[in-house]
Amino acid sequence: MTLQSRLWAISLVVLGSAAALTAHATATPMPLPQKLDATVLSQRRILQPGINRVTFQSEGETLVGNLYLPASYKPGDKLATVIVTGAWMTIKEQMSAVYAQKLADQGYAALAFDFRSWGESGGDLRSFESPTVKIADIKNAVSFLQTVEAVDANRIAGLGLCAALAIWP
Repeated sequence: MTLQSRLWAISLVVLGSAAALTAHATATPMPLPQKLDATVLSQRRILQPGINRVTFQSEGETLVGNLYLPASYKPGDKLATVIVTGAWMTIKEQMSAVYAQKLADQGYAALAFDFRSWGESGGDLRSFESPTVKIADIKNAVSFLQTVEAVDANRIAGLGLCAALAIWP
């Protein structure tokens, strides 16, 4: 089975449970994400439970994300990981953060990131919606996660919320 096939298979399983996450997320008001340490994973390399600020490259631009790890995470753990992408015109601190935190609460690692030209990520043409660019960014997020110590490289899934589902490769 190819990596892309595994991603799709795992994505379908994760998407199947999205309704439960949505119901809980809408029933319980969520606090805003905590203030993040400005240290970037690429410089630090020590992951901790909770939100870890990360950066990675996509087509020559630096993308900024938050890698959510469960409270039970310990160095050496290899976690199934979900890349959470939000609707068009959103940033990582919005809907993706809610789902990523819920996934971490369930024992998964979860990555929410700003696409190129959005939020804290690089890109000259700001707030530009391009499914082609976003697909490349998702693929580069997978490549990045395969290098992260806490991630099981064979168990990476995707969760596209709202219109983000249409751009998943």
